[in-house]
Amino acid sequence: MNARPSLISAISLLLFPFFLIAQKQTQLQGYVVERNSGGKRLANVSIDAPKAQPTRSGGSGEFILVFSGVEIGEPVSLTVEKTGYEVVNKKDIEDLIPNRKTPLKIILSPLGAIDRDRAQYYEINMEALKKGLRERIAVLEAAGKQKDELLRELSRQMNKQITDKDEAIGLLQEQFERQKAKARELSELFATQNLDDLSETYRQAFSFYQQGEIEKAVSFLESANIPGRLEALNYNEKQYNKVIATYQDSVRINDSLRQDEIDKLVLLARLQYQSLEFEKADSSYRLAIFYSRNKHSIVTEYSEFLYKEGRFTEAFEQISASIHSATSLTDTLTAWFFQGLYAAVNNQYEVIDSQAIKLSYLLAPLKKTNPCQYGLLSFYSHAMAAFSSNSALSNQAADELAVIYRQIDTIYCGDITEDERSTIKALISILLNVYHSEDPVLSSFYINELTQMKIADNKFLIFVQITHQNQMAKNYLSEGDWTNLDATLTNIDRLYSQADTTVKRMMKMPIAEIYIDIGSQLLNQQFFDLSKLYYTKGLALLRQLNPNDPLERRVYLSIVLIYNNLAYMHTLPTNQNMDEVRENSKKARFHSTELRKKGFLTADNHWENMWYYNNNLMVAEWISQDFDKALTHIIAASAYSDSLAQSHVDQIAIQIQRNSDFINVFFNFVNQPNGDRFLAPARQFIQKAVHQLISYPIADTIKLYHLPYYTRMQLYFDHFTPQCRNYLNLLYEIWNMENQVFQQPNSPANYQMEKNIIAQIDKALFVKKDDPFLNYMKAQNLGSLAWAAILNSQFAEAEQSAKKALELAPGETWIYSNLAAAFLLQDQYDAARQVYAQYADQPADMLNTRQMRALFLADLDYFEQKGINHKDFKKIKALLEKE
Repeated sequence: MNARPSLISAISLLLFPFFLIAQKQTQLQGYVVERNSGGKRLANVSIDAPKAQPTRSGGSGEFILVFSGVEIGEPVSLTVEKTGYEVVNKKDIEDLIPNRKTPLKIILSPLGAIDRDRAQYYEINMEALKKGLRERIAVLEAAGKQKDELLRELSRQMNKQITDKDEAIGLLQEQFERQKAKARELSELFATQNLDDLSETYRQAFSFYQQGEIEKAVSFLESANIPGRLEALNYNEKQYNKVIATYQDSVRINDSLRQDEIDKLVLLARLQYQSLEFEKADSSYRLAIFYSRNKHSIVTEYSEFLYKEGRFTEAFEQISASIHSATSLTDTLTAWFFQGLYAAVNNQYEVIDSQAIKLSYLLAPLKKTNPCQYGLLSFYSHAMAAFSSNSALSNQAADELAVIYRQIDTIYCGDITEDERSTIKALISILLNVYHSEDPVLSSFYINELTQMKIADNKFLIFVQITHQNQMAKNYLSEGDWTNLDATLTNIDRLYSQADTTVKRMMKMPIAEIYIDIGSQLLNQQFFDLSKLYYTKGLALLRQLNPNDPLERRVYLSIVLIYNNLAYMHTLPTNQNMDEVRENSKKARFHSTELRKKGFLTADNHWENMWYYNNNLMVAEWISQDFDKALTHIIAASAYSDSLAQSHVDQIAIQIQRNSDFINVFFNFVNQPNGDRFLAPARQFIQKAVHQLISYPIADTIKLYHLPYYTRMQLYFDHFTPQCRNYLNLLYEIWNMENQVFQQPNSPANYQMEKNIIAQIDKALFVKKDDPFLNYMKAQNLGSLAWAAILNSQFAEAEQSAKKALELAPGETWIYSNLAAAFLLQDQYDAARQVYAQYADQPADMLNTRQMRALFLADLDYFEQKGINHKDFKKIKALLEKE
């Protein structure tokens, strides 16, 4: 069997460069603890780094720092801050590599504690040194046996003969001076260690040291019999090794006998395969793999057998598993390549990058020992990486492919024909043309090279030509060059008609994809007839694909996307056709359900498809003025979106936005003639939405962004009456202005905008007096006006606005921060201090994401950044930080 990957496999990878595109984020996970606290976790610690979104540690001390633009292997250094604390393990937060497997542990210590401990430990060390010096000098001053023993001991230490007392004392004093430096080193070491990370025995001994009882600490450690424990462990290791050696002798004999039987079994499988006894061959291969303990060559051969039998998923599973049984560099490289291909088929993008990196690192030894193998695997490796989302990896891959392109004519391999060599060269030209598509000079160079290549095998020639034309079509599509795109598609159709069955099978997928891409772009530009034309052409090719083949299935699944897009197309204002919406939605639902039954669609994919299905039909029934049917589709669509959000955290933000859209639809339902019947489902829906928003495991900033809209609409539905329709347009105007304020919360223009909003709310209250919904809105906007007034140095107005807001909504505690600041900036220190002290430990919002104390301090810091200062800021900060 040929050990190198087949050319067709490389071609399969080339045909699907979109597999290699992944949106990845570089992350650093970790947690923060307090030194020597029994493992206490610290919350609300600020963590930042260049190219990162600043974050704070959560309630359990955990944090995730998300980077953008950080390349593979690029080190980062963190900035860690918490008021009243300092970082202990500073070296651990410098030159870090993100995406590490183990969480980063950051240790903080109360400010001044390390200096205090360092001084204490230095005093203990110095006292011990002084005591030792005094005792030794006392021995030397006295005559007798102890003096002689000490002189002999000093002679051994100093490596010289010492008989004179004065000489010995002088040497002891020199030794004392040297030990003072060591005392400082130990003091620094002990002051920065975290005893929580050390054993109970260590902590017990160290507690004696902290009490100045160093001799007791030494005695305690000596009694622990540390050498004896280590010797016992060493003895155990020797005994294990003896048993292993005896066992290995027996295994070698047994393995030799087993291998002979396995060889016979593999021969039997091959002969059974040649005799068309496929089930027996399958059984023999499986037994050989089992008894050979997944021998690499047998696993690889079996995967080829499975692939030829059309059992694609099993074939790729075996290829992926073979990486664990590889015993040589060549086998390892080949296995890693195929695992990358398997990952491409299954959309495991990070694995692809990982495999490409491993290959690039391990290819070097082959360059001298096996240039042929090196050249082929280099091509496979860098083709895999050329379209990675990681720019460093893709740039390196493109450079390496250019080198291979220039050198491939000098690579001689006994098992590669000249035509295959030309085909690989053509494939590299196509890859580099794709990579340099935005560089006209390089792109033209590789296109010209491609057109001049002579490929004798007509099958390969047509394949290369279609692949080239397909890529050109993508380029023209991205440029919006419809004239050249149309001519290129005509060429593709002509070449496709000339291709044999094998090439057509390979080319159906990329051609179908270009049709789908064209259809989608035309749909975005609202060229509905042309979009439908290309979607229909794409559907024709998709119907010829085999969903049982994982390569073809990846594209075939787009059939649901097309039908959903065709349904959506006919909901748009200038192209409305409700019959088309219903017909295409029905087809989308049918295909998604059937693919799900066969296990070709994950539950997540199916739920997403069903959300689009119900959402399209909801719009159709809304346009048809059948609001009751539209309501049933809202409930169904929301249920599917709920399932997605529960399954994946990254879907929660999407679900929140979808809920907001549906709440707006309910708003319109309720305000239809006879819309009172929708009040109950509207209230039920928004009650569930508010509960989900509060309980979702998502950033508090996202929750607080949507919560005002959710809660306001809940108040609206709770207090709705038919008369409220009279000020519907007024509310829309208010909400639009509020949205402008929310987009730029600290803009100077908000001062007047908030006044305009409050004036409009007062108009609405004139229509509907004492309405709780309107009063709640007015309170929030009065609170925002107080903030805007402070930023515009209108401190008296800020005070009055905050007071009015709190009269309407005393539960909105965040407004007290604006009130207190207004007092302080008007030199009303006592009034400000009372507010700060009274509300410091109250929650700052209904989600209780942080206390008012943190909000107070953050607001004061922000004022200072904006040049709004007061002499009492420091006093209030000291008060808040002390408490």
